[in-house]
Amino acid sequence: MMKKISLFLCLGAFIISNIVCSFGIRLPDRLKADPNHIKQVALAKRLDYTVALAPVTLDKSLTTSQPAGNEKTLQLDTKQLSEKLFKTFQEGNVFKKMEMLSFVPSLDSNPADEAREKKIPMLMNVSIKKARVYYAGKNDASLGNTAWWMLCGIPSFWGADCDYGVDIEAKVSLFDLPADQDYASEITSYDCVFSEKGSLNFLQRSASFAIIIMPPQWCPDNFSRIEELILPDAQDKFLVQLAETTKKQFEGK
Repeated sequence: MMKKISLFLCLGAFIISNIVCSFGIRLPDRLKADPNHIKQVALAKRLDYTVALAPVTLDKSLTTSQPAGNEKTLQLDTKQLSEKLFKTFQEGNVFKKMEMLSFVPSLDSNPADEAREKKIPMLMNVSIKKARVYYAGKNDASLGNTAWWMLCGIPSFWGADCDYGVDIEAKVSLFDLPADQDYASEITSYDCVFSEKGSLNFLQRSASFAIIIMPPQWCPDNFSRIEELILPDAQDKFLVQLAETTKKQFEGK
């Protein structure tokens, strides 16, 4: 009789965990860019400007501040991000013409001077103010995952029982560059705020052997593992949003 009860309990835990663990959308799925989104951006009215794109920069706070224990600053490759931004803006048909300036990380380099040499009348600067992945708490799937772990003694690797979020924020400034002057006048500046949240399972967020002695949602996070998983798609989706925001900024002008 006890064996039958145990079998039913295990079966019940299995059913509950699989039902409950299916709730919510996984973070990688939320970060997958919709191919139709960039097409919609491209169909919106193109901005009749010729623009030079300065290399993307990181705000000083990103490199000097210490993130909290439940988050990690994303390690952005600014050269790669600049190249992706340029490509996304071309695919999104944002400006009439756009040219990417040389990526020279010297303190003495001046993108405005290079833009003037190329006779480009406008300069676009993009500075990343925030870029992080963070733990957002346990979700309803943690109950089923715990039941499976406790009743069956088998780790539940597939249950997406913890939520995580991604935030990327950029400040964009566009400058008018008089051909024979040393100054640049700001035409406009605006912020682009990108935020997504979703769930991850144990194998996506950790590799801790602590799962042998505790339910998966209590095991330590490996934020480097999470970053490697989500960063490429997070950047791509953020850049599509940036292209869309740029077009909307000039609506009615």
